[in-house]
Amino acid sequence: MDSNETVLLEQIASQQRIIDGLRYRLANSAELQARVDILQKECNLLRDTREELALKVERLRETHRRLKETIKELREKQRGKATDTMPKTLAGWSIQKSGGYYRAFRRVGGKIHGIHLGVTLEGAEQKINAKSGMSVVKVNI
Repeated sequence: MDSNETVLLEQIASQQRIIDGLRYRLANSAELQARVDILQKECNLLRDTREELALKVERLRETHRRLKETIKELREKQRGKATDTMPKTLAGWSIQKSGGYYRAFRRVGGKIHGIHLGVTLEGAEQKINAKSGMSVVKVNI
């Protein structure tokens, strides 16, 4: 072999090493590209999930707002019902609701007499009749 052939063989070997290096990089590049593709898919999936969650949160907020409005309307109706069904007088006694409690008032002999009736008007007439009976007894004595 002469020196030209030796140089040529060295160049071929050098070129072969470069080709092997490029093939190695290409193989790693394909693996990296596959990882990038997987990560991109996961990122897209997370983005879609995030958008779905944002829509669900918005729907929940809207439902919560409507629920609060409904509760407010029901409370207003209940308050209106309580005052509509509450008698203004019962057995000659004026009925008032103050501080969540019902009370009955009546002027007897120039003085105002009051009866505590409770949170509801259940048994109110009995309490008024009991007080009226006591008032009558006191007045007659």
